Amino acid sequence: MKKVLTVLVVLALALVIVACKASSKEEAGAESASLTPVTLMMPRSVESLEDGPLYAALAMGYWREEGLDVSIVDGGVDDCKMLETGQANFATPAPAITIPAIANGIKVKSFFQYDNIDIFGFAVQESSSIRTWSDMKGKSIALGMADWQGLAEPILLAAGINPKTDVQWIVAGESRAAMVENGNIDILFTWVSEVYQYNGQGLHLRYIDGNEVFQNCGNSFITSQDMIDNHPELVVAFARGLAKGMWFVKSSPEASADISMQKFPAISVPWDVAVLLAKGRADMNFGLTAEDQAMIGSNIGWHYEDKWQLNMQGSIDSGTISSALPLNQVYTNDFIEQANNFDRAAVERDAANYQFKVKP
Repeated sequence: MKKVLTVLVVLALALVIVACKASSKEEAGAESASLTPVTLMMPRSVESLEDGPLYAALAMGYWREEGLDVSIVDGGVDDCKMLETGQANFATPAPAITIPAIANGIKVKSFFQYDNIDIFGFAVQESSSIRTWSDMKGKSIALGMADWQGLAEPILLAAGINPKTDVQWIVAGESRAAMVENGNIDILFTWVSEVYQYNGQGLHLRYIDGNEVFQNCGNSFITSQDMIDNHPELVVAFARGLAKGMWFVKSSPEASADISMQKFPAISVPWDVAVLLAKGRADMNFGLTAEDQAMIGSNIGWHYEDKWQLNMQGSIDSGTISSALPLNQVYTNDFIEQANNFDRAAVERDAANYQFKVKP
């Protein structure tokens, strides 16, 4: 009799476990079905430790809270066209890509400023004789993709270098940093956090900061005019989830580094380099001074007219557009107030209470 009772108890427990699992699956399925799928196209490979706000928004459920199921995919080629044709919903190119696309009739618009300083610059071998901007004349510059030349040219122009005649451009793809390290190409076009990552992986590169000569703003988030006109609630949801992710990284770069290293375990860098990358990302988002951080932090995602005027002039000077466009054709701040309507203290608590999984 005892054996029979034992068997019955075991069976009952098994049925409870199965029922609970089935219920969990049903709840997960119901939650997934209630989310709107959207696609974010990156301007390069997603395999990077410098996109902390995006993966914080995913890992901490900030986009799910806004009703979105966000997929992040590789991009970098015709991002603007793919938004206009509905093949992706959001992208984050540099202004030097966005402005000419709009001038050429592609119906996209920036709705959220991401990088608030000029994140781009150049890197050379640590032992290189290239020390000043003028030393770049007559040298070769490695690009990841051909259209990156449009990102680099305004910086060189501001430094007094003719990008058409004074340098040689070489499209070197994913091997570009190694080719500079090995001496096959003189200069790497890059950005500050990427150099941190490369050096953390064992390269020896010295950074020449574009922000010294060209104090504009960098990449922003853009979407199609159709999305803005017909699905503004999705734009708000995306922007608010992103703003939460940015605030999370600012609140705890260490927690952001832990999330990114979990996401991309194949990127092997020391822990302190991963944290440095996260801190660098927060600086790019919120600025380098306490004054800038307070101003930008109170209105995350705001487009500043003076910086976009500088971007516009850079596009004219480099020849990618023939005349200035009205700024209201290029960006909108209409979504920023709603994007900032979230509980910052709650996000700070999330960051403070984060349970580390990778941190040594």
